[in-house]
Amino acid sequence: MKRILCIFIVFLMMTSMFVGCGNKDGSKNEEASSNSVQSSSNNAEKNSGGDIKVNLGNSGVNLSLPEGFPKDVVPLLGDANIINVIDNKESKAIGITYTTERSFEDAIAFYQEVIKDGVECSETASENGYLMFVKKSGVDISVVVSKYEDEKVSVFLNVSAADQETSSSSTTTGNNNFGNAETVDIPSSYPMDKLPIISGDKLTEASVTESDSTYSYYLRVLSTKKMEEIVDYYDSKWGSITNKYKTVSSRNFDLQGDIDKYSINISGEVQDDQLQLIEYYILIDESKQ
Repeated sequence: MKRILCIFIVFLMMTSMFVGCGNKDGSKNEEASSNSVQSSSNNAEKNSGGDIKVNLGNSGVNLSLPEGFPKDVVPLLGDANIINVIDNKESKAIGITYTTERSFEDAIAFYQEVIKDGVECSETASENGYLMFVKKSGVDISVVVSKYEDEKVSVFLNVSAADQETSSSSTTTGNNNFGNAETVDIPSSYPMDKLPIISGDKLTEASVTESDSTYSYYLRVLSTKKMEEIVDYYDSKWGSITNKYKTVSSRNFDLQGDIDKYSINISGEVQDDQLQLIEYYILIDESKQ
């Protein structure tokens, strides 16, 4: 199942906006957060020279669940207050963000129960966030549960139709995805000296966003190289990295760590076994301080 790390850009921007709000009134705080999301969208376009667009959807308070969202497959917590909706008609994907009064642990337990009977499950945890990926009832599901302002909880859900292609048709599609993939320019401010793109790989998506304290870069890359080549290349670029984390399996890999003022995460997964088509994502947070 494709791991859609691009959801992190929207989610991390929202989280940074929440952290920056000190209003004790819940509804006012969420309204301010929604306004900040739109402001961040404008900053992202400005930062990128107007060439890179960031779709942050509709923001507000107590928004309606979009038509077509499979709530029977991916239910919401009972007190969910939807503050952002991204309904991508072109890719047939829907993303929503909501806040809840339930605890961080309760929200995680709720969605662990939701995904337990799915397939291709994957979970990743940190102190303030929990990620889940699963394929269930013909739907690819991504769940991010996060804490903001210490104990408040938000949930990001992204759903899309699961890939039902056979291995033979997948091979053809994979070849076309790489051979005919449209490429984009890398943002001019991207720290190429810290983490360059492998020669021959295709950059298919890129964005840069800004919060009060950080610049966040997101890159999506396609490669026909072997996973070991990709991992070894980026591992060699770490230099004096701290807080290093590395995991590699036959299907995916994850590299994380800090270099100077940069926090870096690279995650990839095999998309086609026969062609060894790999899709990987680079997320870099650059501190302004």
